[in-house]
Formats: sequence, C-alpha cells, structure tokens
Amino acid sequence: MNLKQVFLHTAIQAFAWMAGAAALAQQPYTITGRIGKDRQGFVHLLYYSSDGRRVQDSAAVKDGAFSLTGKVAEPGMAQLILNFDARQRMTMEYYQSLDQQGIYLEGASYKVQGDSGLKTAVIKGGQAQADYSTLKQLHKPLDEQMEEINAMVAKYKTGGGDIDMEHLKERVKPLVQQSNAIDSAFIQSHPDSYIAWDVWKKTVRGTIEPAVLEPKFLHFSERIRHSPEGEKLAAKIARAKKLDVGAPAAGFVLKDTSGKAVNLSSLKGKYVLICFWQKNVYGIENQRFSLDRVGRLYKDMYILSASIDESRDYTDMPQCLLVDPTGKIVASRMQLDNELPSRIAKFITPGGVAAEGDVYVGGTMAKYPQVDWIQGQPVTGFEKGKIYIVELWATWCVPCVAAMPHLEKLSRRFAGKITVIGQDVMEEDKQKVQQFVQKKGDALTYRIAYAGGRGSDFDKRWIEPAGVTGIPQTFIIQDNKLVWQTHPDKLNEAVLQLLIDNKFTIDAAEALAEKN
Repeated sequence: MNLKQVFLHTAIQAFAWMAGAAALAQQPYTITGRIGKDRQGFVHLLYYSSDGRRVQDSAAVKDGAFSLTGKVAEPGMAQLILNFDARQRMTMEYYQSLDQQGIYLEGASYKVQGDSGLKTAVIKGGQAQADYSTLKQLHKPLDEQMEEINAMVAKYKTGGGDIDMEHLKERVKPLVQQSNAIDSAFIQSHPDSYIAWDVWKKTVRGTIEPAVLEPKFLHFSERIRHSPEGEKLAAKIARAKKLDVGAPAAGFVLKDTSGKAVNLSSLKGKYVLICFWQKNVYGIENQRFSLDRVGRLYKDMYILSASIDESRDYTDMPQCLLVDPTGKIVASRMQLDNELPSRIAKFITPGGVAAEGDVYVGGTMAKYPQVDWIQGQPVTGFEKGKIYIVELWATWCVPCVAAMPHLEKLSRRFAGKITVIGQDVMEEDKQKVQQFVQKKGDALTYRIAYAGGRGSDFDKRWIEPAGVTGIPQTFIIQDNKLVWQTHPDKLNEAVLQLLIDNKFTIDAAEALAEKN
C-alpha cells in the first residue's frame, strides 16, 4: 500500500509551541482613594496573575475613603469594583450596573479621586496608568457611538422592534477601522509602553509566522521584550522559525497506535505530510475527513497524523507541514481544511483519484444536486467559462439572514457575470422557506433553492462530501472548479472582480477580504 497514515500520540517537543512561565519579581503597589463621602462598604481589586491565577483583594470603604496595598509580578489590567457580590450571577445587566473602573496595575502608588463613586473617578499613578488613560480618551468618542449601537441590538434581542442589521454593520465598520487606526498609531508612538504592548499582543492569535511577527515584536523596547510576557513570545518566535519553509524538518522517533516506532529520517526520499491536531478541537471529524481525502488524492505521499497532548492549550491546531524528499520543509502552517489538496498540488501532482462526488477546493464540480427551485431559473450544472456563488443558508440561521442584503447587493452589481444561488439547507419545512422568500420581495432577487433536511440529495452530494458542519458557508465555482469555500462576510466587490479578471487566488482574496 503506497499511502501510509500513522497516528502518533505524544506532545512532540521538537514541534511544541508553548513555553514555561519565567520566575517573576514582585513589585509593591499602593492604592488610596476618596470617591465621595456617601460611599460605604468594600472596594474589591480583581486581576489575573501571569500564571493565570485569579487574584482578589478588598478593603473597607468608610465615608468614601479606602486603601489597598499588595505586590504584583508584572504590569497588567485589573478592576476596582465597589461592593461586588461574588454570589450574584454575572449577567451583562449586573456587570453594567457595577460601580467599577479599570486600573493598570504595576509597582507604583495610585490615587483614586472622585465624588460619585469609582466609575467616574480619576485614577493617577504609574506610567502604565497614564498611558492607559491617554488611550481611553482617544477611544472615548468611538466607544460612545458603539454603546448606542449596542443598546439598539440589546433592545432588538428582547423583542423591541425591527432592526436593519446591514445598516448597523455599515455603521460599525468605520468605527472598527478608526479604532484599529488609533491603536496602531498608539503602538507606533509608544514602543516602551506596557499598554501598547497589551494592545498589540491581542492581535497575535493563532499560527505564528516569524517573518510577519518578529519585526513588529522588535519595535518594542528592550524593557518590554525582556519582560516575562515578552520573553515568552520571543521563545515562541524562535521555535516557530524551526517550521519555516526551507528549514530542515526536525527529526523524531515516535510510536504509532500499534506501538511501532516511526522515524521521520527513515522517510527521506518521499514527500511527507505531517498534520498536528487535538481530538477535543471543534470540527475534528471534518478535519479527519479532509485528511482522508488528501490520502486518496496523493497515494505516493506519506502522511503522519500527530495527536498533540490534550492537557496543553494550542490555539493554532490543527495545522500541517509538507516535507520534501530531501527532508526540507517546503510548505508550513497549512490548515487542515477543504483547501489542503490545492495547497499540496503546488508541489506534488495528484497520483490518486478523488472519491466520486468529492467536494473540495480544486475539485471538479459538474452537476447540481436535485433540489426544488423556489425562485429564479434552475441551475442543473456548472458551465465552463461561468462563475457561480452558492450560499448555504436557512431561515433559522440569524447570520445567514443577516448576510442576505450584502449578497443581494453583490448579485445586482455583478448581474450577468456571476450567478448567485441561495441554497436553503438543514430544514424540513419547504413552505416556511417559500413564505420567507415571498415576504422578502424585491429585497431578495437572486436564485433560491430548497434542498430539504438530512438525507436529501444535496445533503448526500454536497454537504457531507464538503464536510459542512455549520452555516452560512459560501462556495465559489469557476470553470467547473471549486475555487474557494469561505464565509459570506469575506465576499466584496474587489474579491469578485478577481474572478472576473481571471486573477483569483485564495491568498489574494483573503488579503482583499481583510483589507475591506
């Protein structure tokens, strides 16, 4: 048998992403406050230590005066709360009702001054708190607008009338862009600020790409880079470099599920796909499905499927890397998804045959499954030279319905060039779908089809082979090929223009989606 798929169970040190916590020096702090003579009770200080422990302290408040002292290992966000009741269920309403304010805690002396409680008090002390106050003021006008929008959404959720989600999204979009611009400018102008570091660090999610991340990391001062959190990230970057394209794959010897030793160096002369995963990660069955498909298409490639220690929290699982016959990494940080076969095809010509009816990026899409067409001219197959968008949705799916005005706009903009199909799935009541479409009227003019529930032809020939576990999902077909499986929010005019101009690549589309 040419394909060998070995499942390894270990925490592989050569490919580990996490570092241990560094020893931290404790710095003393003092917080004294006067928040109004009518304020009585207790003030609570809540924060999380560098090793993830929840820390809580409290002090009596008499005639508005209080004092707190303690030690903290490194600067970080904390919360001051007046008369916090830990027994109370933490609902959004209760959280918003609390008299509280954030304080950026470090080894320093703080003064909290006000006449009407904590929420409106002024907090001074320490450079980090000064930076925090500056950034908060820059965001204040945007925060006030967002509070107004959030109030509208909250009212809608409690049955308080209709809401135009598309209009709200258009209002939120520039606010988010302005907020990101404020943060970026603050980071650039404050390289020695723990606040700037924290703001930037929140953007570091998932897979670490050293070429992108390291220059941004080196922007910060030596003091920040050598803080415990800075050294953790530096260690992650150093380890991630071992997985860069062009690096030699680190050797390892591990046992498979039958107890047989598998030595990576013994596989030289072959292409080897190594995929790391955790069985407790959401969608693992879909990912295993994708890996089985890769095995059918690339029968001369050796596949190592490594299960990572579940006691460790890896935010970038699953991912794969491809090692060439010389032992060099030629592709890295690939997601274990429907696009994996097309990524591997850049290096290896598929020697196997896809299972009949496989739905994957790069695969051929011929006939349209049997469905009931509710609106528009039926589509029985995907014609060469044409472009199709197939959007999976359901009447019960709130984000699906929210995406419809956006798709309608794109459908009108590219009428005659791109065929948009709204494919209803995962529901049994056809009449409900018909009534929904009729009620939309001129606000929903693109093609609509009804598939039926579990066991339908569409379910068997599209949803199951594509590994669909949730909606909305968007499939783009061009020249009889599935070129992208994505979310409708990533579609915009610039992305669709790539298709029209025959310049579409997933990387280019992702970049334009991110920009817009």
